Amino acid sequence: MFDWLNSLFSSGAGRRVLIVCTANVCRSPAAEALIRFHLKRLGKSSLVSVESAGVSVANPGQQPDVRMRDIGGELGVTFKGIRSRSISTFDLSAFDVVWCMERAHLDEVSRLESQPGTLELFDPSDADIADPFYQSKAAVRDTFELLDTIARTRASQIVNET
Repeated sequence: MFDWLNSLFSSGAGRRVLIVCTANVCRSPAAEALIRFHLKRLGKSSLVSVESAGVSVANPGQQPDVRMRDIGGELGVTFKGIRSRSISTFDLSAFDVVWCMERAHLDEVSRLESQPGTLELFDPSDADIADPFYQSKAAVRDTFELLDTIARTRASQIVNET
């Protein structure tokens, strides 16, 4: 049940990044998988631990959206081991960086008792990333491609800060 917690402390990673969306089944798990993918391509996956969580998780332990997994699979991006979970106050002291998909998520996270070193939107341009969950597969693909572009930038950024 707490595999994410065990991996957090056993990873030996220098930096810890948490990505947050609403239910932790679409955007944030895709961003988690994509950042891991890009860190691996950079040869730096051992330096950074990446996890994801949601502010309103209805079904903890749920696999990421099948459409996101299918699109990722086409590109060699794996979602192995990623399951939905809720963000907790503990997360904010355990992670150096928390990136949120929307301003509403930033507001939710900022209401928690503790605060991480860095709390900001995932998109460096300071834009919200819309939730494609109830939209078409084409909309999910568009969101995946946007997340991929941002994840590539964020992976390089976090490596340069490590």
